[in-house]
Amino acid sequence: MRALVQIDLDAIAHNIAEVRKRTIAPILAVVKADAYGHGLVPVATTAIDSGATWLGVALLEEAISLREAGIEVPIIAWLTPPHDDFEAALKNNIDLSVSSVQLFEEMGDGLVVLSWDDDVLQQFGVAAGDLTQHLAQGIRGG
Repeated sequence: MRALVQIDLDAIAHNIAEVRKRTIAPILAVVKADAYGHGLVPVATTAIDSGATWLGVALLEEAISLREAGIEVPIIAWLTPPHDDFEAALKNNIDLSVSSVQLFEEMGDGLVVLSWDDDVLQQFGVAAGDLTQHLAQGIRGG
């Protein structure tokens, strides 16, 4: 017998609406990996229509696919490898996570940076204060 996955977009809509009832905070719907195999665009659209205010994906390519489908809410892609297409991210208004000083320096101008605390950064191998120091230098222009 083969496995069968049945996607119930109504259930997804219900779950997000329930979260929306319980918070005034923005809701980020994670739709990475083709919405965990459930369909990137249909799940993202359902999530937004049900109250999600922004979307999270793993890869820039996924975020670009959402933009190409006409989705306009904020999107963050958090697995940003060195030498990724940062121009495409800027052009498509996609936020990227910054997990290293090297990556921050490579990205160049025009970035909006969402900062994590030092404990989280250390899990990614960034020494406490390093990224903050580089951000400050970048903001001051050198």
